[in-house]
Amino acid sequence: MGSIVFQSDYGLGDGGGALYGVCKSVDPGLALYDLTHDVPPLDVAEAGRNLARVVPLWPAGTVFVSAVDPATGTDHLVCAARLGNGCYVLTADNGALGAVAAAVGVEEVRD
Repeated sequence: MGSIVFQSDYGLGDGGGALYGVCKSVDPGLALYDLTHDVPPLDVAEAGRNLARVVPLWPAGTVFVSAVDPATGTDHLVCAARLGNGCYVLTADNGALGAVAAAVGVEEVRD
């Protein structure tokens, strides 16, 4: 069983219902957590700082999903990063990984 931690700038109105539903459809045993949905709108730097602050505290294998991107709805790439502490981050290719790289290192990134 793994854990997925969500972060967005969506606010709590949506509540992540669709994200949770898809995850539970794939694996009902996944533990799902919210880091925050109150990142200031489109604030990629704050999203990166949030991740850098908490990623070191979670066990290897945890997946962080960060949905904060000014280019949402465009052809902006999403990337998956394997971090130095064994965690993973899925985020837009928008610079948010810079703070995480400084905190725990990035071993590999794929589009």
